[in-house]
Amino acid sequence: MTNPSTEKPCPFCNGTDLDPNRWGMGGQYTLCKTCGAFGPDASSGITWNDRNGQENKGEKQ
Repeated sequence: MTNPSTEKPCPFCNGTDLDPNRWGMGGQYTLCKTCGAFGPDASSGITWNDRNGQENKGEKQ
């Protein structure tokens, strides 16, 4: 687990092994090391934790 206190789990697999300090594709982004999901670019003004009310697809109901 890289940063469990500030980053929400991955919205796709509910993974918590995240790297919020990845660089590439023209900017900084968060990478889920469990399933490979990534986004958004930090310069976009949107963060990994911005979900607009969407539920985490990996969460058990």
